[in-house]
Amino acid sequence: MAGGTNTSVRLAQLRVKEALETGAEVLATACPFCLLTLEEAVKHLNADDKIRVMDIAEIANQAL
Repeated sequence: MAGGTNTSVRLAQLRVKEALETGAEVLATACPFCLLTLEEAVKHLNADDKIRVMDIAEIANQAL
């Protein structure tokens, strides 16, 4: 299981880097596990000031 978690963290960091390269300010997900791993990846990459990870329900709520 620990190996899977490491893989998830590395993949999340890759996804955050890809999102940053596009100029995205928000990275959206509907998966609670992905939300946590992506938030950790943003912190690990010191990108808190560049991109925000949000649940799609949170985005929808803001649109109301």
